[in-house]
Amino acid sequence: MQRTFLINFVVLVIGVSFAAYADIAKSDKSSDEKCELNAFTAKIVDIFPHSRDNFTQGFAYESGVIYESTGLLGHSAVQLYGLDRPVKLLKRALPYQYFGEGLTIVDDKLVQLTYKSATGFVYEKATLNPIRRFNYKGEGWGLAYNGKDLIMSDGSNVLQYLDPKSFRLRSQVEVRRCGKALNNINELEFIKGSIYANIWQSNYIVIIDPASGEVTGEIDLNQITDRYTDDTSVDVLNGIAWDPDNDRMFITGKNWPHLYQIELVERAKP
Repeated sequence: MQRTFLINFVVLVIGVSFAAYADIAKSDKSSDEKCELNAFTAKIVDIFPHSRDNFTQGFAYESGVIYESTGLLGHSAVQLYGLDRPVKLLKRALPYQYFGEGLTIVDDKLVQLTYKSATGFVYEKATLNPIRRFNYKGEGWGLAYNGKDLIMSDGSNVLQYLDPKSFRLRSQVEVRRCGKALNNINELEFIKGSIYANIWQSNYIVIIDPASGEVTGEIDLNQITDRYTDDTSVDVLNGIAWDPDNDRMFITGKNWPHLYQIELVERAKP
């Protein structure tokens, strides 16, 4: 009886969380007519395989290779594989006590965060050989690189800008949507001068101005995530990667069987 109650309670909480961002969007639009965001849906351009074993936390692409950080204690790792085949070319497991989180490419290196250990790892990109560890304050969620700074999320509405060599905090910015703090900012990607961010436990990606922290646009991915509605073995949308050479965006989720190349479709303003 207690087990049944607990399962039902967890399902209810997750359901509420998935609807939370959409509810915020509706209330903001109705209360502030001056708040106009660029609104997009997504068209699927191509579908690629993704390992259902991967509890995706960090996600990046370069020259035909996917770099991925996976989470869960005892299962966390950093790995690389070809876009067309999810067969692991290389994989390095994290020690049991670390829960893998955000990942980004910095030149010839990979930088990976962990959840609550305040510890990050730096690897050789080509071999995954460890180079060093570093520390930071708070939780580690998402990570991106803009060519100058590491951009880190911690689950709040604050993005931290870190020096990519010393990992010291340079500055930070509060993310706001229509003037209201936007929390649960998760996996990040820097694309054409803007920050693209998953909002944890929602089917939306937001586009953030890196200087002001203001949300300038949002991408509704319900049409893609809806195909997993009845599959209880998959988890939430989480994973954004960008191919700058070919202007391609990829998304995936935790334990998803596929990753998708998508094209943004602008919604007509009412």
